[in-house]
Amino acid sequence: MGFELARSHALLFLQQPTVRSRHIAQQLDLNLSRVYLSAQIQPYDFKTIFYDAIEWGNIPRLEDFVLFRPRLYELQREMNDWRPQKMSDLFRRGYKDPLTWYGFWFAAIIGSIGILSLGVSIAQLAGQYVGSGSSP
Repeated sequence: MGFELARSHALLFLQQPTVRSRHIAQQLDLNLSRVYLSAQIQPYDFKTIFYDAIEWGNIPRLEDFVLFRPRLYELQREMNDWRPQKMSDLFRRGYKDPLTWYGFWFAAIIGSIGILSLGVSIAQLAGQYVGSGSSP
């Protein structure tokens, strides 16, 4: 159980260590420098066991978990199936396919530029029509 829990900490907090993930680990009172598998076993250097393995591409996989596998599978499925539900969710990038998110924003920017240029063209045409109609 302890080794699997340590693997889950490595998966959640060390895959892409950021200030935010370190802050969450601190709030949970997790010591990511030493791993304690149980009270009877000598603590191991967490970095040597997990972080270096992750740096070498040995990220813990779903098959590596026995007890947490159903929950991690459900979490992975939920993250892969996530879709925006409300307008504010459009500003949040998806977990699985970032290309779709970037494509959406690229199309939105190009569309906005197109609509603005159409408005400017209409304004110029109206200005030209009004200006030419009032000349003697």
